[in-house]
Order: sequence, then structure tokens, then C-alpha cells
Amino acid sequence: MKVKPLFRLLMTLALLVALIGVVQNARASASILTESGISIITRDLSVWNATYFGYVNASTYERWQFNFTETHSFKVTVTPISGDLVPLLTLLDSDGGQIAQSTGSLTYTLPSGSYAIQIQPSSGSGYYMMTFREMEGTPTTPIPTETPAPTETPAPTETPIPTETLPAAPSVSTVVLPVRIQVGQTSTATVSLRNIPAGGYTSAEFTCSFDPTLVSVSNLVIGGLFGSDPVSAVSGPQGGNLIVAIAGSNGQRASTDGAVFTFDILGLQAGQTAIVCTARISTGTGVLTSIAHTGDTLTVVQEGTETPAPTETPAPTETPAPTETPAPTETPAPTETPAPTETPAPTETPAPQNGTVSGRVFAGKPVLVVLTRADNSVAGSTLANADGSFSLNVPAGTYKIFAGAIGFLGAEATITLSEGGNVTMPDITLLAGDIDNNNVIDQFDAMTIGMNYNASAPEAADLNNDGVINVLDLELLARNYRATGPLTWQ
Repeated sequence: MKVKPLFRLLMTLALLVALIGVVQNARASASILTESGISIITRDLSVWNATYFGYVNASTYERWQFNFTETHSFKVTVTPISGDLVPLLTLLDSDGGQIAQSTGSLTYTLPSGSYAIQIQPSSGSGYYMMTFREMEGTPTTPIPTETPAPTETPAPTETPIPTETLPAAPSVSTVVLPVRIQVGQTSTATVSLRNIPAGGYTSAEFTCSFDPTLVSVSNLVIGGLFGSDPVSAVSGPQGGNLIVAIAGSNGQRASTDGAVFTFDILGLQAGQTAIVCTARISTGTGVLTSIAHTGDTLTVVQEGTETPAPTETPAPTETPAPTETPAPTETPAPTETPAPTETPAPTETPAPQNGTVSGRVFAGKPVLVVLTRADNSVAGSTLANADGSFSLNVPAGTYKIFAGAIGFLGAEATITLSEGGNVTMPDITLLAGDIDNNNVIDQFDAMTIGMNYNASAPEAADLNNDGVINVLDLELLARNYRATGPLTWQ
């Protein structure tokens, strides 16, 4: 979405929950216009171990000011969350002189004094997330030699050192930029996962809420947090809710913090609405767990818009008169059928001895095993037992054997049974996700999950057979995304 420069200057960026659990605001103090025409927006940093958000491009930089009352080691990390931004970080002294410069992150130690971190694009433009964390121990970058050492170092006050640092809890954040728009204008919401634990998430379900009388949402864009080619299912937006389910395909997971998806918000009428996305995550165990969440607020202002003229209602077209149905022609009387000649009774042929085929087929649903002849007629069929085992006894011959379950790719093979012989098929596991039964697991199958989210039907979409269609079914589909069938059973 293209944002006008005026609104970039008016953005109020929300500071999300810091790792120590404190919430603060990032305040815009002033704007500096350089001789080259670049606008530098100054903001204040006041909290350690916190996360901040901003936007920069070729004509707009942001400068984050902070004060130290004693020596600190710290690390600043800037992560792009939209656009093609490559961020350049410049550490400045109180006079604006450059101390250090780096791309992406910067680690340093500074004595007491006033400083600033300037964020500008090395290339590109876009929104970014910045973390400002205090470091323990000696950083990789030494204190500059030109900084004079004090003649006497006052004894520092005692700072209690924690015996154990507890990890921050996983959470989902929703950030809206800009936070103030006019009726008819749009803002962008970015939904991100924070503090993802080791092992990552196989899938996640997001429920985003808003006031549908004030805004509408559209243009959902899924990012790459769950790996390349993620699988998604969307339900809504409807009634002020939007459900987005995402799963990593073919074993991929979300293993690092970052943006999951974005969507546009259109202002419909003046007012203020909360934009909040909650989340339930899965680690691949078949259980959904709710995590903490933080939201944002969007203000829509009225600048006076014209009321569009109503469109004309087209006149109804005339319905053509039905054509007359011709009278049926007379059916000729049947001719007499001559009496059949007697057929001599055939001599008895001893019945061939049957053969047996058996094996095991695994799926999360009941499996049907079918034997068909060359003319596609059914020679025999059976439901596999709960442990996947089956056995069919049919006359000797050559057959096609097929195993299938609703919502799964089937498996097939050609076998030949001899009289009194036995054929044991190898164990096989059917692949979940072919909801539309076209032998391809793709986004159309995922769409069926989205269109029937939290329902119990159709049965084919309830892949884990738990009675509810949701992200756990999408997760099963994602494991086999883009697989084709039928599977070769050999």
C-alpha cells in the first residue's frame, strides 16, 4: 500500500510488550529537514529490552534518542517487516557526529551521555521492527579510543544480578500503520509472532477482530515466516472477524520471530476501532494452544465526502413465452419374438480355487480396499480393520487393487492371484489433503477448509476426524502439499 508522506509524519508508533513485560509509547519529538531535503523524524527511547516500529524511505529517516547515566553495553537490531528495505544503522553522539555504522544490527558500549540511533535505508524502503537490548559481558565493538577515560570512576550502585533469566512468553502482535486515516483511505495491519520457542510452530490460527461499521479489511498477504510455499485457509471477513490459518508445507515450520501476514484496512466512517488478532498455535502434536496477544487502535476521521449518486436499476427483460411441446409420435407395435431354440445344458466345469490378497493401509479415517477386473467391475471389497489390516479372497486372476479414504490420496497397484495363492501387499500410509478428490493436494483443498472453518462438514475436510474443521486439518494437508495421486502401492 502506498502511504502519503504527510501521514508518515503523523504516525504514532505503538511500543509492544517488552520482554520484561513493560508497555511504553514511542514518542515523536520533532522533525529535522536537512539541506538535501531529507526529513529526519526524532523519537525517544526510554525502555530497555523493548520492541519499536517505524517506517523509512529515501526521503524520510528516523532518529531514536536515548540517555545513559552510566556505561552500558547494548545491541540494536532492525528487522524489515514490509517492502524491500535494507536498514542502515548509524550511532550518533549528542552533536550528531557519527560513532559507528552497520547494516541490520549494531553492538556497542557507551559511557554516560546523550546519543541517538538513526535508521535509514541502505536500499529500498518499508516498515521495520527495532529491538533495543542491554547486553551482559564485553561486546564485540570496543569503546572508541577518542573518548577520554574519567580520572575517577565513581563506585556504581549495586545492581542485583538475576540468577536465572526467564524466557519471554510467546505472543502475537498486531501493529497498524498509520494509526490515523480519513474516511476512504487505507492503513496496513501487520500481524507478527514473537518469542517463538525452540522447535517452532507447524501451524497457527489467527482470529482478527475489528468494528465492521467503521472499517473493512481486504488484501490479505501471507509472508514467508512458515517457510516457502506455506498453505493458508481464510474464513471471512464477516461480522467483524477474519480467521487466517497458516501451516508450513512439507515439514517447514515457523522458527524465528517475524511478520506472518498483513492486511489493508479501509476507513468507512469516522470513529475509533481496536484491531486485535489472537492466535492459537500448534507444534505438530495435534493440540492448539492460545498465546498472549497485543493489539492496536485505528482512528478514522471524517473530512466530508460526497454521497455517490445511486445507480440506476436496469429494467427487467421480458421472459420469452415457452415453446409448444410437440405431440409424441406413436410407438409402433412390437413384432413377435420367435420362440428360442433349446440350448443344450453345459457340462459342469470345476470352480477355480480362490486366491487371497492381504496387507495394511494406514490413514486417519476408515479405509476401503477394492479389487476390480479389467473391465472395471468390482471383484471384491472390504473395510480395513482399526489397525489397518485387510484380507480379500477372490477367484484367481489379475486385478487392480485400490485403497482409499475420504479426503486422502488413494493408492493402487496391479496384482495377479494364482489358485490357492496368497499375495501380501506392503504397508502403506495414505496422504491427507485431497479434499476435492481430484488426485492433487493444492490450494483449492485448503480453500474448502477456509470456507467451512469451525464447521463439521464436509466430511472430506475434517482430515483428522475430530468433528471440527480447523487449522489442525490444514496442518495435515500442508504436510503433503502439492502431492499427487494415486500413490504407487508397491
